[in-house]
Amino acid sequence: MGNQSIQSFIDGFNGGTRLNRFTVDGNIGSNNNGIAITDFHIKSASLPEAIVGAITVNYRGRSVSYPGDRAYKPWDIVVIDDTGANNKLYAAFHRWHEQMNGHASNLTTNSVNSPKTNFATNWAVTQYDTNGGSAIKKFNLQNCWPIGIGPFQLDMGQDNSIGAFAVTIMYSHYTTVL
Repeated sequence: MGNQSIQSFIDGFNGGTRLNRFTVDGNIGSNNNGIAITDFHIKSASLPEAIVGAITVNYRGRSVSYPGDRAYKPWDIVVIDDTGANNKLYAAFHRWHEQMNGHASNLTTNSVNSPKTNFATNWAVTQYDTNGGSAIKKFNLQNCWPIGIGPFQLDMGQDNSIGAFAVTIMYSHYTTVL
């Protein structure tokens, strides 16, 4: 079973990865719909999840499973709200959402009707090493668009804090770079 001493653990442990060493890069809105914002900050995110389904075949009282189709789960992020001249983030996500399906009109604006590139954009999620210098994992999410924008909590009792809101992103697939 090997040496189980604390020193063997210390000698064999390289420091692990840090959860706060990451960036998310992309546009809020596509370049084609006039609301593209590229400078925004994500408070929290996860590396995207994908599941390969199982196809079960029954044979003489036994179940045998084979790999099925890949499915991508919606991706949740928490955005730090910023209201600079070029960065009204909560409003930008809502404009993007509105262009896909208007609250009052229940219509898609002409600029995002078709093709998908008129409302979807590509994002990249990168995790960095302990020193923050080298990328150790990178995922490129293709055809991203918000399916849900969470509430923005207002609270008179909160001081010394910055507002944030959740956004759920749908994407067609991802590619792994690292």
